[in-house]
Amino acid sequence: MAEAKDKDLARKDAAGDEVLGDPRPKEKEPLAGGKAAGTILVTFVDSEKLTVLSPEDGRIAMEIQKADGTVVEKNAILQKVDPKGKDAPTDSTGKPMENVYALDLGNYPLSTFMPTFNDAGEDLEIPCDIPRISSPTAILGALYKPLTAGCQSYLTTAMMTGVPAAGDKAPCNTVPIPATPVESVHTLRFIAYDRCIGDYIKHPEALLDDVKVEVRTVQGPKSASSRNAPFQSRKFSAVTKDGYAEIAGLPLNQPIEIHFTAPEKYTCAISTASRAFVSSGSSHMMIIPFDPCGDFPVRSVIFVPSGCTGNRVKALSFTVGEETQTLGEACDGVWTIPQDASGTLTFTSVGAAKIFRPSAITLHKDSPLVFMVEVADAGMSVSRRNRFQFTDHEGRPFAHRRVRLKLPSGLEEHVTTGEDGWFEAEEGALASADDDAHGYAVEAFPLLTTEME
Repeated sequence: MAEAKDKDLARKDAAGDEVLGDPRPKEKEPLAGGKAAGTILVTFVDSEKLTVLSPEDGRIAMEIQKADGTVVEKNAILQKVDPKGKDAPTDSTGKPMENVYALDLGNYPLSTFMPTFNDAGEDLEIPCDIPRISSPTAILGALYKPLTAGCQSYLTTAMMTGVPAAGDKAPCNTVPIPATPVESVHTLRFIAYDRCIGDYIKHPEALLDDVKVEVRTVQGPKSASSRNAPFQSRKFSAVTKDGYAEIAGLPLNQPIEIHFTAPEKYTCAISTASRAFVSSGSSHMMIIPFDPCGDFPVRSVIFVPSGCTGNRVKALSFTVGEETQTLGEACDGVWTIPQDASGTLTFTSVGAAKIFRPSAITLHKDSPLVFMVEVADAGMSVSRRNRFQFTDHEGRPFAHRRVRLKLPSGLEEHVTTGEDGWFEAEEGALASADDDAHGYAVEAFPLLTTEME
């Protein structure tokens, strides 16, 4: 069967020779399979600027393939050639060539890179002027990692080239491998947590969800190597889940703006950088603490001299509950109420006797953020106060009714009526009451009386 096939093929060849009218050229003798491959010299060229690159790494790993795409070596090493070395390649003028890399294929026989034909291929009609055996060919394929030249990363395009035999004289022209500049990117990672709870590693419940992070690229200073393309801003966003979020694909060497949106009832606890410029590294972490707003925000008491709300009491000591507070000169008469304080706080003088008006304040979720309290020395006259009675429309007294007083000085205080509805207040104050278990709400009305002997 095989002999018949060979005879048929010979007849086809003879017929082809007869039609063409010329004797069939002698086939090229195949290269000896045991002969070793030589060295390929390459340079890397910027595909946009068409300039030879000077990679920072002296050793570059590259994939080597046969012409049919079969991988010969995944991580073949290209070694940078010392232009001052005795074996350094030279150009046509004899000048040593720089930024040349040598790929030594001496571990492979030339036959490794020669294409082979199966039986079907042998049956194809090949023009008589083309040899049946091609020269050894290799494809210089993918890099193990992008090469870096200057401050720019590059990816290469696969390049097919011939493979010389060992000992052949190095060519004057190296194999130029096109390298395309690629944008180097990094990832920003974010952790958001409740600062009041504390260490989020020991207390995972401190991690906050629904913190929105927005990042926008902004134009930086232009350099001589900047491209002429107009700048186009890009936007990225992410939302924390289990306290974590990340934004990938951010360009290196490009200024960015960062904006945080706190979840409901939280505020950012620190002043964060609104801009960033990252020039190296694959990832960076930002840890952002947040403070809860709470139902009882921070409130303050301003102590003023009696009858002189424009000034401040510079130094004062007093007790609130079981705690003693001392305000120095630097406090300027302002006391910050502890955030966990609630209910009624009564002021009592420490040391030199002082009189406080009002003598107590009540904290609840609707309380003002700032209270004003007049302070006078004991024995000094304070604002004149009279007795008033709180009654309903039929003249019946309201007992134990909580009354809000807004004094002429602008201060605000609360008093509670006695069994017969009587209470003390400053002349001219505005009194009002909220809707409660003792009666309906009462709009503000002035407290006026006639002086009696």
